[in-house]
Amino acid sequence: QLVPLEAVKALRVFGAPTILISAYDLLPERRPTGIVAELRQIRRNGGFVLVDSGNYEATRREDSSWTPDLFAEAMKGIPHDWAYCFDVMKPSLKPDVAVREITAAIERDRAASKHILPIIHAPRKRLSGYDVQSLPYVVKEVASQTSAPLVAVAERELGSGIIERAKTVQRIRQELDKLPYYLPLHILGTGNPCSIAI
Repeated sequence: QLVPLEAVKALRVFGAPTILISAYDLLPERRPTGIVAELRQIRRNGGFVLVDSGNYEATRREDSSWTPDLFAEAMKGIPHDWAYCFDVMKPSLKPDVAVREITAAIERDRAASKHILPIIHAPRKRLSGYDVQSLPYVVKEVASQTSAPLVAVAERELGSGIIERAKTVQRIRQELDKLPYYLPLHILGTGNPCSIAI
C-alpha cells in the first residue's frame, strides 16, 4: 500500500524486471516529482515499464472526468515500453461491433504511445453480470487485427466464480492458440492466490 513514487522506488531497489504503473497517477498536475527519473532508471537497469490506462483507478474513485485526452496528456514524457489503451469499458454485446470499438480505441491511442496494447472487457448482460460467451472470439479478433504482442482481460469479468473464470481463460487461450504465433494473455486484477495458481 505505497503511494506511486514510493512503490516505483521500491520496485527499482528490489530490481523488479517488470512494473505496471497507472496513467491516472501520471497526469501532470498529480504526477509525483521524481517519478520520471525513477522510471528512466528502471529502464536503464533493463526493467520493463508497462503503463495502464488509469480507468480502474478512475472507476474506483468515481472520477467521470478521466478521458482519452487526459490519458494522452498523462503519457507525455513518460518513459515506458508498452501502454494499455484507454479501454472500452462497456463494449457492445455484438461481437463484431465490440471488435471495431476496441480496435478504434487502440488506433486513437497510438498518438499517446506507439506501443499500445488492448484491454478487452466483457460486455455487460442486460440484467446482471458479464457475457463471456463471445469474449474468446473478440480477444482473438482484436489481437489478430492489431498484431498486438500482448492482450489483457479483467479477471472479475470472466465469470461468477473461480471455476467459471478459469474455464473462460481456457477458452480464450484456445482461441489465441489458433493464431500463427504465441500471444501472451495478461489477466488483470488477479489477487486471489488460488486463482493465480489455477
